[in-house]
Amino acid sequence: MSWWIHLVDENKKTLEVPKHSDGGTYVLGGIAEAELNITYNYSKYYYKELDGELGIKWLDNKKSSACIKRLEMLLKH
Repeated sequence: MSWWIHLVDENKKTLEVPKHSDGGTYVLGGIAEAELNITYNYSKYYYKELDGELGIKWLDNKKSSACIKRLEMLLKH
């Protein structure tokens, strides 16, 4: 089990970013869409560090500007 995380615009279209190969599923040569896959084995981390009840689902329907500081703090742990 895993979650696909997409950064979308106001029309629910996935934004484009420089090619990357982050996440639990790798695309050969990278991908230019602002999306990544997070595998289930990381879920305990997100419940502990992001939100005790929602885990990674805390990101649902939030603007990136409302999430960036909290996500940056996760990188420090």
